[in-house]
Amino acid sequence: MGNTPASKNLDNVTYFKKGTVIFAEGMPSKNLYIIRSGEVRLLKNKNNKLYTISICRDKEILNEVSILTKTNNGFSAITEKDTEVVLVSEKDIHSLISSGPEWIGELLGTLCERLESVQEVVEEHQLKDTLSEKELVMSRELENEYLNLIQVYKTAR
Repeated sequence: MGNTPASKNLDNVTYFKKGTVIFAEGMPSKNLYIIRSGEVRLLKNKNNKLYTISICRDKEILNEVSILTKTNNGFSAITEKDTEVVLVSEKDIHSLISSGPEWIGELLGTLCERLESVQEVVEEHQLKDTLSEKELVMSRELENEYLNLIQVYKTAR
């Protein structure tokens, strides 16, 4: 398992090996990620304990709220399988938004606020999504491994 992409090509598609930190909670957002194939576990750290928020698969989008609101990552993302993602830079997204009508930015801001509110309610009430209990629970060994990977990722940046 590692903390660097395996390779990148000119189409902004990046390949991450299993066990790679794509981004870490609390760090600045740089990209929006669209999963082409693979599987990514989203994790929230509370009191040095990791909780699975979700497991994302093909065609799911990661990090949209942080990019659109220009805030730090609200969670960490680690690949569960070899994963292929399309990277869309924050600069490209904001350039596209600013080239459109003014209301586009306002609309996206409102949608992000609503999504953040829903995420807070889900966390507060420990609601589960469609994942099975088995997918949500990590062994203590895996949790420690992921905590270490996230720390190495943050230290390297």
